[in-house]
Amino acid sequence: MVAGLADCDSRFTMARQSAIVSYAGIDETPLQGAGNPAYSDMLGRPGGRQLNPFNRAPDANHIDVTSLRTPAGWAPADQLTVDGPVDAKFYLAFDFEVVNNSRYHHPAYYPISAVRKSDGHLYTPQINNVALHMPPAPLLYQFDDVLQSHICNNTDFDPSLETEFKACHHALRLGVNKTVELVLIDKGFTFDASHPFHLHGHYFRVIGMEKLGKNVSVAEVKRRDSAGLLRRNLDRPVMKDTVIVPDGGYTVLRFRTDNPGVWLLHCHLEFHVEIGMGLLLLVGDAASWSAGVPANFPRCGSWKGPGPDRRWQQRELRLAETHRLHMTALGLAAAGAVLLAALLSVFLTRRFGLRSNPVQNIETVSEAVSYGSLKAPQLTF
Repeated sequence: MVAGLADCDSRFTMARQSAIVSYAGIDETPLQGAGNPAYSDMLGRPGGRQLNPFNRAPDANHIDVTSLRTPAGWAPADQLTVDGPVDAKFYLAFDFEVVNNSRYHHPAYYPISAVRKSDGHLYTPQINNVALHMPPAPLLYQFDDVLQSHICNNTDFDPSLETEFKACHHALRLGVNKTVELVLIDKGFTFDASHPFHLHGHYFRVIGMEKLGKNVSVAEVKRRDSAGLLRRNLDRPVMKDTVIVPDGGYTVLRFRTDNPGVWLLHCHLEFHVEIGMGLLLLVGDAASWSAGVPANFPRCGSWKGPGPDRRWQQRELRLAETHRLHMTALGLAAAGAVLLAALLSVFLTRRFGLRSNPVQNIETVSEAVSYGSLKAPQLTF
């Protein structure tokens, strides 16, 4: 039986599904007349256990996925030796960050600190304090059409800017046929929530999961890991492509990079990944990706319209040059008109004795209406 949790629990839709899987040789008598259980029955059915309970530690009736085992004798489809050496390890921490996301906040005019929660105070779900902005062209076979300076991760930013909004084509570069360990950390400071993470292109082994408290810092998880205190099961861990990360805790994954390409790792709540809670795993190099692309395979322009890929840049430069020449022509015409007006003013003044009234503080007035001089009130709620 499957019961929806979080946004699908008893507060909202009470989403649920039920089925009976009958194995050869078992007594089916207890299953007869089971019917369609209610939502509440699914969470506390006598004799049953709840797998992956929502934001609670395992006990006799609640277990997480690390308690399960791959059947003995099954060949590992990913060719991964989980107890072998790890070639690369990454800590990926996330939360709903309090930053001025440029999609719906502006640091000067409507910062997040000046907006009540009830009026649209929106947090930003990110990984390692960086939002994923999708590239304007497919990296798999148009890698050179994307500005390389826009491909980054958190190590490319000044650590002192942690509270600032940061976004790029968030990516990790991985070698081929390497064993990679990801330590996913849900810091849990903003909401009592959990995030299901999904990896494209690979299966992973879930070797560790633990809820440490209501919330947890990255430094604390790293300290525990250095001290050997993170739980890791290396005895036939199960293989998955989607897994929950407990709020205020961690989940440890291992996988083999045996599938070169560009693969997305992201929270499976669609709003979260759309805002930027994801990153790209670049497995191998662009030359190896494009080697299998057919000779006349169609190429894409920027799905964003004019943007950072080179062809759109060239088009923008041509438009800018055309605009400059157009404005130059308009400027010459305007200058001529001003000169004629000035000569006419001198003639009329001398002929009829008219006097002009000078306008004071032209520069001050211009500065007052410039965007740079506007100040927004700093409010706090």
